[in-house]
Amino acid sequence: TVDQGGQSANGAINWWAQGNTGMGLMHSSWGKVTLGHWDVYYNELERNLGLPRAQPLQYNLGLGIMSQVFNPTPTAGAASAVTVGTGTRSSNLLMWDSPNWNGFTGSLAYSTNPAAIANEGTGVTTAANRGNAGGGYAWTGAIRYNNGPWAAGYAHWTSKSENRQEVIATGANVANINDLTGDRVWLGYSFAMGLKLGVAYDRSKNDTGAAGAVGTTTFRRSAWYIPASYSWGPHAIYASYARAGDSSNTAMADTGASAWNIGYDYAFSKRTSMGIYYTALSNKAGGNYNLFSNAGNGSTAIAGGGAGNSGFGADARQWYIGMAHSF
Repeated sequence: TVDQGGQSANGAINWWAQGNTGMGLMHSSWGKVTLGHWDVYYNELERNLGLPRAQPLQYNLGLGIMSQVFNPTPTAGAASAVTVGTGTRSSNLLMWDSPNWNGFTGSLAYSTNPAAIANEGTGVTTAANRGNAGGGYAWTGAIRYNNGPWAAGYAHWTSKSENRQEVIATGANVANINDLTGDRVWLGYSFAMGLKLGVAYDRSKNDTGAAGAVGTTTFRRSAWYIPASYSWGPHAIYASYARAGDSSNTAMADTGASAWNIGYDYAFSKRTSMGIYYTALSNKAGGNYNLFSNAGNGSTAIAGGGAGNSGFGADARQWYIGMAHSF
C-alpha cells in the first residue's frame, strides 16, 4: 500500500508515500502483518465513532484536544502540548491486525522510531542528542467491537524517548524527553433513523524528564468527548464537544481546555461529498491546547505564537470548506 497526498489550496505536493504506507502479508485466518508507517492510536475515536464525509482534519477532536497532553514550559514559537501517538504516522512500524471475529477486531504494533525526529531510533547520536542510540520505542494496541448499531473499544499507547537513558545515567538536563502514555475507551450507537451518538474518555500522561528528574515530572490529564450526527438522504449534520481537565503535578492553575464544532455536508454520490464546518477551541488561562496540528515530533503548534507570547490561554477558531472523493 502506498498513500500519496497533495494540497490543492497552496500547490504543495507532499513527499512520496507520506501517508499510510507499508508492505506485508495477509491471511483470512490469522489477519495481516504490515511493515511501514501508519496511523495508530490517536485516530481510533473518529475511526470508530465517525467523521464527517468531507473529512476536515481540524474538525477532528480525537486528533486534537483528546490526544494532546499539557507541556508546562513552551517558549515563543516553539511546540506546546504534545500529541500522544505523535499526531502522525508512526515510522519503523511492525503491526498486526486481526481478522474480524463476529464484530471484534484487534491490533498490536511496535515502533523503533515513534517520534520521527532526528536520530530517534536510528542508532546515531549527536552532542545535542546524547541518549541511548536506538533506545526509543513505542508500542500500542487496541480492541474494538463494531457490529450492528454498536461500536465500542479500548486503545493503549506507550512511548519512551532514547534521551531518558542519558537523563537517568547522568542527571543531565537533556531536552524534554516526552515519555507518553495514553488509554482511551469509547462507546457509540447508531439509530435506524440516521442519528448517531457517542461518548469517549481518555486518560494520558507526559513525563518531560525536566532537570533530569525522570518519573517526577509527570503531568496527567483526563479528557472526555461527545460526538453526534444525523443524516437523511444525501444530507448530514454533525456536532461534537470535548473537554480536557486540568493537569496534575504542576503549580500552574487552570491548565485545561474545551472545544466544540458543528458542520454540514452533502453527498453528491457514494464517493463524493462536500461540506462546511466550524470549530472553536478555548484554553483556560494556563492551557496550551490547539486544533489538530503536528510537527515532526508530534507536538502541536503554539496556540498564541509570536515573540514574547507563550501561547498559554490562547484560543483557536477555524472555518473549513472542502470536498472529498474516494477512489
